[in-house]
Amino acid sequence: PEEAAPPPPPPTAEEAILIKVFNLIDTDKSGTLSPAELKAGLGADGGEDFFKWIDEVDGDGKISLPEWIKAQLDAFSPDIYKPEEITKELDLLLDKVENNMKPPPPPPPPP
Repeated sequence: PEEAAPPPPPPTAEEAILIKVFNLIDTDKSGTLSPAELKAGLGADGGEDFFKWIDEVDGDGKISLPEWIKAQLDAFSPDIYKPEEITKELDLLLDKVENNMKPPPPPPPPP
């Protein structure tokens, strides 16, 4: 009988954080991030530059999970960042996205 392909390696700590962030931002669960989703998740300061860069990569106007992980990890040069610093930065990104993606508080009741 043919042997099954080995399972993919488990994600690294950094990849696990990025997968969680991606899934939070991917509100329509399409498996890709649109400019609107990215802007909602990253805030006004993060989305647009990221999309300019991604458009140069494959031009489809959406970001897949592998593109997201590669782009985020490529931003952290191992010459500059130690692994624990990368994890810390990604944890901060996760906190930011979790805050941005929280539903707004309900309006106060009328007096």
